[in-house]
Parts: sequence; structure tokens; C-alpha cells
Amino acid sequence: QKENEIKYLQSQINPHFLFNILLTISTIARLNNYETIYRMVDALSELLRAGINTNNGVAKIKVKEELKYINLYLYLQKIRFEDKLNYEIKIEDERIYDMYIPKLSVEPIVENAVVHGLEPIIGTGFLTIMAYVINNELVFKIIDNGPGFDVEKVFVKQSPTNTGDNLSHSRIGLVNTNNRIKLIYGDKYGIFIKSERNKGTEVTIKFPVDYGNKAS
Repeated sequence: QKENEIKYLQSQINPHFLFNILLTISTIARLNNYETIYRMVDALSELLRAGINTNNGVAKIKVKEELKYINLYLYLQKIRFEDKLNYEIKIEDERIYDMYIPKLSVEPIVENAVVHGLEPIIGTGFLTIMAYVINNELVFKIIDNGPGFDVEKVFVKQSPTNTGDNLSHSRIGLVNTNNRIKLIYGDKYGIFIKSERNKGTEVTIKFPVDYGNKAS
């Protein structure tokens, strides 16, 4: 117990140091009129803070806040990839912005689509993010025109003696997010994937419609 407490305290010190350094870089960039660098550091700081502050795995936030993190991530990647990355976000109904979902349950899937779907291809990558409500379910779709992959390999069961192949390991965030959604809401919900080699991937994320009961 004492060792765990020390590790917890140490984990609080490390992010504090990191944010102080990022703040220093951000301040220097702004003072020297490097506006792009300032905005990039600011966006990165907010994304890191969101991840570090997720102390409770069932914590919920409004969709509009999750979309803020998605936009921050895509802003950084757009600067990196420039014209190679094109994306659009379509929200079917304004009411969706005020619905609650588990924190950082869509952003990691967008990240996965960029890193594993669009980064490897030659030419322009297209990413579409959609959200709509059907049958009292909030549905997100993340579609990319990447190389596609073997879906069964991604969801191979992990064990202490079998960490799976490189493909499943590299998408561990996707697997963890799927498991987290199912633990919170049940097996009816979670991540469902259609992928075809050399044609792209469509990831569907299903949540129940939730306008309240925000976890702290």
C-alpha cells in the first residue's frame, strides 16, 4: 500500500513538471510571435491534461467536450500532414452536443484512424466523423480510406502469456476503449468494425442516449 501511494504521488509530480515545461515553451513562442507553435503546444497541453485527469474510468463528459479534444488532435495532425489529411465532422442533431459519453471514448478511435488508417497511405487521406441518434442509441461513425486491416486480429484475447501479434498490440487503445464501453453500458454497446483491405475502415461506436447522470 505504501509503495502504491509513493507511485501515485510520483505520478502527480511528473505531469506537473511536464506542464511547466510546455507552459514555458508556449510563453516563449507567443512572446516571439510564433503563433503556430504557441497554438500547437497549447493544444497538446490540453490533450495531455485530459488524459491525465481521467482518474475515473466511468467519468462522463458532454459530446461537445469530447469533440473539442477530437478537434485539438486533428488540428495537430493537420499541421503535421498538411494536405495529406482531409477530414470533416458531421453532427446530425444539435441535441447530440449535450449528451453524455465516457470521457475519451471517441478521440482514441479517431487517433487510431489517423495513425493506422491514413498515415501509411500514399496520397490523400480522408477521414469522416459522424454522429446521429437511432433507436435511442447515440452512434458515432469514423470512416477512413486507409489500407484496412484484419478485424479479428485486433480483438484477439490478450493474456499474460500471449500479447498477440503486432497488429493487435498496436491497436490496444481501441480494444481497451471497446471493453470500457461494454463494462459501463453492457454488451449491446461498444465498437463495431467493418474493414476491407485497400478500401478503408468504418468504425461504429454505440452508446445509449444519456442526457445526465454525469459521473465525477
